Amino acid sequence: MTVKFCTIRARWPGIPTTFKCGMDEPSSSPSTTLFTLGALGTLHYKSYTHDVLKIRPEVADSLPDNTEDIWRNRIICCLAIEGIFCINFIPLDCSKMQTIQVMRLNNEEEDASSYSVYCHDYLPYKFILPREYADIFFDLSKLQISQTVEQLTPNLIPIVKKAIGYLSKDPALRGLALTLNDKDGTQKTYIWLKGRPTSHVEDSSQLVRSCQPQ
Repeated sequence: MTVKFCTIRARWPGIPTTFKCGMDEPSSSPSTTLFTLGALGTLHYKSYTHDVLKIRPEVADSLPDNTEDIWRNRIICCLAIEGIFCINFIPLDCSKMQTIQVMRLNNEEEDASSYSVYCHDYLPYKFILPREYADIFFDLSKLQISQTVEQLTPNLIPIVKKAIGYLSKDPALRGLALTLNDKDGTQKTYIWLKGRPTSHVEDSSQLVRSCQPQ
């Protein structure tokens, strides 16, 4: 039996390639724009057996730390073992072509190109999610990693803690969003961000409020 994943490498939709996230003033009215996943760029599909998924984290950890995209790849490899629905990366520079989402599919025949995805624009943060809003936000400058995983199922806690550890070492990432089922079986999106947003944002919890339906 195999598990199929869909990966999207893209730049932030509709922005010039010279744009640098966080260089402009923050928007007074954060926006969320609906796209289909296929409209953002080329989708890449890969399938793995469960045995291969189990050894991929060890292989990724054995590579030198200066390998290109190593921290992002280590995050993907350790999280792919369990049934996390979607991994979304929040980049430091969203104008660069990079992996911004990895989605776990239900079967080998599934085509993700028509799936809805929401592009969240809240300077200096720009990121996509498979849902219109995020449920829970964690500021890693204020909380220990162990405090941010308490609501997860026991099987997810160690791998998510490991992924957040990798996040803290990746200079190209501002944060990480995971869409998964929590302890009560409800699908939720959790966001982990490294440090305070910028001096422009008085309260980083504004980000969560901006993602929630009005």
